[in-house]
Amino acid sequence: MKNPLTDNYLSLKSLVLSSNFPWYFCRNADDDFDFHGHSFIERPESGLRLPVIKSNDFDLCYTVFMEILEYNEVSVNTFYRMGANAVSPSSSRNPVEHVDHEFPHKNLLVYLTDAGGATIVEGKRYDPQEDSLLLFTGRHYHEFPKERRRVVLVATFI
Repeated sequence: MKNPLTDNYLSLKSLVLSSNFPWYFCRNADDDFDFHGHSFIERPESGLRLPVIKSNDFDLCYTVFMEILEYNEVSVNTFYRMGANAVSPSSSRNPVEHVDHEFPHKNLLVYLTDAGGATIVEGKRYDPQEDSLLLFTGRHYHEFPKERRRVVLVATFI
């Protein structure tokens, strides 16, 4: 997949990486690590069985994901989740392998930084570069970056 680097994408990237973007402290109890997240659409498992728009910046995020997917001729029926995750450097053990939802879905990661922190999908390693994309299904996890903050946009959809 190729990132078309649209003006909307560059605006969203600038916003997410700015000092004014609202990040929220998150605790991953399964893996025992902390990170910062921002939900544009909260995952449907959060009490309701439907995704809920949670961010004033949803429209821009939606536009960016649609531009990327349409450019790559990937069809979308429904988004389940859209978010931004920021993981700080750590020497902790890596998170455990998981799936984002217990129902069929695709994952799209958009790497906003080139801080490292490979993504491993079904045993295959992907070492991201800034502005690169990863579309996948299946079990996955990420490694922690060693020196700088790893920031990704995440969308799950059918």
